[in-house]
Amino acid sequence: MSDLADFVRARLGEEEEAARAAIAERVRVSRDGEEPDWRFAYWPDLGAPAVVVGGERVLADVEAKRRIVEREVNSLTPTTWRRELVLRDLASVYAQHPEYRQEWAL
Repeated sequence: MSDLADFVRARLGEEEEAARAAIAERVRVSRDGEEPDWRFAYWPDLGAPAVVVGGERVLADVEAKRRIVEREVNSLTPTTWRRELVLRDLASVYAQHPEYRQEWAL
């Protein structure tokens, strides 16, 4: 179980680091080099518009997920199966990460 919680914590740390870097740089890039509309960007591999989420929003999301992880891990009345399901749900968005284990899949 701690491996799963540690995995989620590490991914949240990576997201926090990336968000803080984005906030510091405030760089916007588009495929054609022009300043994109602030609400949209283009995924380089698809060329399709996607909503851009600002660094502050990512930091708030990371903090909320960290509270969920810590609440589950430090619960005074642990329910192992529930804790495992919550952590698996949080980890599932990182299923393409090289350290993700298939045994965590839902």
